[in-house]
Amino acid sequence: MPPQFVPYAIDVRDAARAHIAALELPKGAVQKPKRFIISGGAVLLPSSVEHISKTRPELKDRLPSIENPASLPGPLSTIDTSLAKKYLHMTEYIPLQDTVIATLDSLLRVEKTWKNLM
Repeated sequence: MPPQFVPYAIDVRDAARAHIAALELPKGAVQKPKRFIISGGAVLLPSSVEHISKTRPELKDRLPSIENPASLPGPLSTIDTSLAKKYLHMTEYIPLQDTVIATLDSLLRVEKTWKNLM
């Protein structure tokens, strides 16, 4: 069986925002924990493929089939982001669909560069 991964993700722009907010905390503002959990939500293949199909229809033939998507072995876990909300004021995140499309667009630019080199 292939290894399972945790499908939670965060846009790098939100991760940067959280780091800056943590650096700007007054000294001693937080005793414990010394780490904040942040998450933009779960990225699941079927919903990502569906969104890409709608927003980038020209790529439809390059996307995997979602007719019989592999299911996770159980329900998703929950992630407690309450400390990030309380101390870093991280209450909103870049929507994961926007992150998926931004990533896809970046990969397409890289692909175009590779094709131009060949």
